[in-house]
Amino acid sequence: MKDSQELTRLFKRYLADECSEDEKKLLFESLSAEEFRSLYLQLIEENLELNADETLQNQPHVGEILQEARKNIAERIGEPPSIPAQMSKRFWHWSIPAAAVILCTCAITFYFFRAEKVSERIPAAYTAAPDIEPGGNKAILTLADGSKISLTDAGNGTLAREQGVSVTKSADGQITYNIEQAGNAGDSAEDTFNTIATPRGGQYNVVLPDGSRIWLNAASSITYPVKFGKEQRRIVLQGEAYFEVARQQGGGRSGKIPFIVATADQEVEVLGTHFNINGYTDEPMVKTTLLEGKVRVSQKSGGNAVLAPGQQSRTSRDRNNVQVVNADLKAEMAWKSNQFFFEDEPIESIMRQIARWYDVEVVYKDDLKNKTVWGSMTRFSNISKVLNIIEQTGNVHFKIEGRQVMVMK
Repeated sequence: MKDSQELTRLFKRYLADECSEDEKKLLFESLSAEEFRSLYLQLIEENLELNADETLQNQPHVGEILQEARKNIAERIGEPPSIPAQMSKRFWHWSIPAAAVILCTCAITFYFFRAEKVSERIPAAYTAAPDIEPGGNKAILTLADGSKISLTDAGNGTLAREQGVSVTKSADGQITYNIEQAGNAGDSAEDTFNTIATPRGGQYNVVLPDGSRIWLNAASSITYPVKFGKEQRRIVLQGEAYFEVARQQGGGRSGKIPFIVATADQEVEVLGTHFNINGYTDEPMVKTTLLEGKVRVSQKSGGNAVLAPGQQSRTSRDRNNVQVVNADLKAEMAWKSNQFFFEDEPIESIMRQIARWYDVEVVYKDDLKNKTVWGSMTRFSNISKVLNIIEQTGNVHFKIEGRQVMVMK
């Protein structure tokens, strides 16, 4: 068993997401040891409340977050939800492991904020304005005949049948394509295309006829055949989507049917893998991030590169090459986990994400090109809470007018 000094060091490394698997195992095993329970009570309280920047501690939303965390812990372990701000030893006595895990997660958020001291805070100008709710599962399915189905409003069950392929909506809102009987889906099904499009403030996921799964971010669309051919599986993407591609045997050069995702500026070819493509036209580059497997990225103007897991390709319209860098997987995949995650992110980039998710127009009242933000927050919050957290960095202020967000120094 480690001593208290070593466990304190491990606890802090865990909050910074620097622990190895062996260190995490040691840390969590020690949580249940009677001799260290008081130590962890002290560390949890200190790191949750005291490691936040002094400016943050004085902001109303910090207290709200801490109280919400305590309420979640109370519900997790069966205590009454009205818990005093200073928790009793009895409350923690047998629940330290569960509480530490939950509170560690909450505390990590505070480490992302830049520790800038601001001598005078300007009150949030938007608080009196009507709030704006976050996005959700919204999409429109366009069939081959041009008819449109609102997937938000459609009931569960079969939505359509085309060329021997049925389109169904499950109880959890997922869209699935199924070939109803072998041989019924003829070659014409390969030329029958559907499109699923999410609006600003929407997201959706779909299972394609080959079993591949796609998660669409806001203001995005995919166009695909209701049945794939024997030589390739090709879809067209606008916006951003995460893919889990099913391997499929066929007539390709490798004996497998390649899966191709085309955007306006590039094509990505895979056999079976997990990857994300951010191809929004209002972003300065197209980013392809590989989590598992292998993909080839080919720029339509000539450049190409093969990615390994953990790598990201970047292409732009004004350059004829594919840049490959190590990916920040937390930041790139945050949207799929319904999170905003910013690491020294430019304000303009952050506000494009917020505009798409909350369906708002962003208006800049000041020049903020050199302003960056660190932060992490849920996408389930109303826009006021998200903007309030970003304001705590001291870099920017906001005002809401209708569905416009004013951005100023």
